[in-house]
Amino acid sequence: MSLTQVPSGMLQTTAQYYGFKNRVMNGQMQIDQRYSGAVQSPAPSGYSADRWALYKSGSGTWSYQLSSTAPAGFSSSMLLTVTTTETPSSGDYFIIQQPIEGFTTADLAWGTANAQTVTVSAWVYSSVTGTFSGAIRNSATTLSYAFSYSIPVANTWTQISATIPGPTTGTWVGGTNGVGLYLDFCLSAGSSNLTAAGSWTSGSYIGATGQTAWVSTSGATFYATGIQIEKGTQATSFDYRPYGTELQLCQRYCQAINNSSSAYGTVGYAVAFSTNYGIINIPLVVSMRIPPNSLTLSSNSHFMLTNYNTSVAWSSFTLSSSNTTTVNAEIEGTVVSSSLTANYPYVARGNNSTSGLLILSAEL
Repeated sequence: MSLTQVPSGMLQTTAQYYGFKNRVMNGQMQIDQRYSGAVQSPAPSGYSADRWALYKSGSGTWSYQLSSTAPAGFSSSMLLTVTTTETPSSGDYFIIQQPIEGFTTADLAWGTANAQTVTVSAWVYSSVTGTFSGAIRNSATTLSYAFSYSIPVANTWTQISATIPGPTTGTWVGGTNGVGLYLDFCLSAGSSNLTAAGSWTSGSYIGATGQTAWVSTSGATFYATGIQIEKGTQATSFDYRPYGTELQLCQRYCQAINNSSSAYGTVGYAVAFSTNYGIINIPLVVSMRIPPNSLTLSSNSHFMLTNYNTSVAWSSFTLSSSNTTTVNAEIEGTVVSSSLTANYPYVARGNNSTSGLLILSAEL
C-alpha cells in the first residue's frame, strides 16, 4: 500500500487511550545524547537522534543535525542535507532506520494467523519533490513490505500515513530483546534495493520502485518528525510522552555522560591496581537492553582519576566485556603517568573540560 498524504488535523484522536501506542522511540526527535544537535557526517553509517541510525552506500555524502524547523505541535525534527551528489547505482542506498525491539512488537503476533495490522505515520518536508518510500523488514531481512508516498510541494510539511497488514508468514522475533522489526525511510536507492509497493515480498528491500534520487540534488534537504507505528488500521494523533520518559526509553540503548555543565563532573569510582592502571565502575541510570558492548570517548584527556593525593589524566581506557552488566559498566586502562597508588580508591571525573563525553551503547 502506498503512503498517502493526510490533511492537517484529520488524524483520529485517542483521548481515552492508555499506554504506549507508538512503537517508535524518539519519534519527535527531541533526544540526541551523542551530539546535542551538532552537525555530523555519517559515512558510511552512524547514529543521528537517539534510536535513529543512518546508513549509506555509494559516493554521495550527507550530513545530519537536529533542527528547530517543525510542524505545529512539534519543536524539533531530524534534518538531512546532501553534501556530495551522486546518481545511485544498482546497489546504492541512503536510509534512515530504527530497529524496534522484539519486546515492543510481541503483541503484533507477526508470522502467525493472528498477525495484527499496523499504521505508520510521519511528518516530512523536503526541498526535492517527487516519490519517496520506505519499508518494514523482519530481523532476518528476508521479508519486506515497501511503501511509497508523494511530496508534491517543496519546503512544505506533509503528513503521511500508511496501513500495513500484519504478515502471517516469515520469521519474526517477538518477546525477546532482539530486533522485532526494522523501520526504514529511504531517501535514495538503486534498483536492487527497491521493490513494488503494497505487499509483503521475500527478500531485503528498503524502499519502493519509483523512489526519487534525493541525493542527486546538491544541497537537498529532508526533515522528518512525528514518526509513529501503532496497532490498527488508521493513523491517530501522535503519542506524546514526557521528555524524561522518552529519555529513559532511549537510555535502554545508549547512555551518554556529558560534562558540558561541569568541568569536573563525576563519571564513576575507581580503584588503582598499579601505579598507572585502574578499573572504573560506572552505575547505569537505567537497565540497558544488554550489557553495553561499545564505549566511545570524546578524548581520554577530557577525564582523570583523582583523590586527595593526586590527579592524573586518562591515557587509554576500554570497556570490560567480562565484568560489565546491564546495570553497571566497568572500564579499565591506563593513565598518562605512573602516579597512582596501588589499591587506593579514586574518583573518575572531568579533567577541567566541559567537552567530556562518554557514550555506552547497547543498540540493536
